[in-house]
Amino acid sequence: MSKKYLINLDVNNTLLDTNYRSTSPTIQSVIEQLSNEGSVFVINSDRSLEDIQAIAQLFGINGPIIGENGAFIYYPENDHVQVMLDEQTLIKLEQLKERTKAFIVEKFPEAHFFIADTTDINKHSVGQELPADKELLFIMNIFRKFSISIHVRKNCHDELSKEIEQAVRFCELAKKELLCTGSDFEARCDVDYANLLIHPKQSDKANSFAIMALKYPNFKKVFIADDLDDKPAMSEIDYFFAVGNASAEAKAAAHYVATETITKGVEEILLKMNELVK
Repeated sequence: MSKKYLINLDVNNTLLDTNYRSTSPTIQSVIEQLSNEGSVFVINSDRSLEDIQAIAQLFGINGPIIGENGAFIYYPENDHVQVMLDEQTLIKLEQLKERTKAFIVEKFPEAHFFIADTTDINKHSVGQELPADKELLFIMNIFRKFSISIHVRKNCHDELSKEIEQAVRFCELAKKELLCTGSDFEARCDVDYANLLIHPKQSDKANSFAIMALKYPNFKKVFIADDLDDKPAMSEIDYFFAVGNASAEAKAAAHYVATETITKGVEEILLKMNELVK
């Protein structure tokens, strides 16, 4: 009888590169084979449910989804979203969204702020209908319900590019002036995507994973990622594997490091799963 694995996959720089592309044309068949043998694939990401669902469909993944830094668990078998935040935090989040809009207008008067599907805009950076009088753009993700994601872009002749310097500046200002001391929220800048992420401190990937994993008591729990920030506590998993482009800290902590990077690295690990997991 084949071993059954609960395989948790990160997205950014693991399943997809920074241009939202898979680097392996054959990984879907590997995922399908392991799924047919009884393993369950889970996507664990900072992204919104709508964004992750599109990724899950691309790779043929039908297991639970943990999103927005652990703020929710989605179970596709009954279309149920388990929210991991309390009502007071959700109210504060909506208030923070409004303050964030006003904050951008005040601190970056030369910029244009709008709310949209940032994934679609980033995938199709050419030919978007954008304001002609503004070069600097702040785009808030329309789908996020439990966090805030704002991409900073430069518009040059209807072609968008990442504005990393302004994104870092925005993050530093937000930490100092938007999020007060003792705030229930924290901010960080993802320089690979030139965007600011604001999460409730109450959201926790590791805790959400532990709760979700209770439904799979007899499965070997495996996590594949490129960074230690993505990994649940070691007490919650059996094996941690890193793709070849992982951080030095992740590689040092991993039970196995793939020779290949990003999606090809994930495929390499999956193909070796039976020999890697004892």
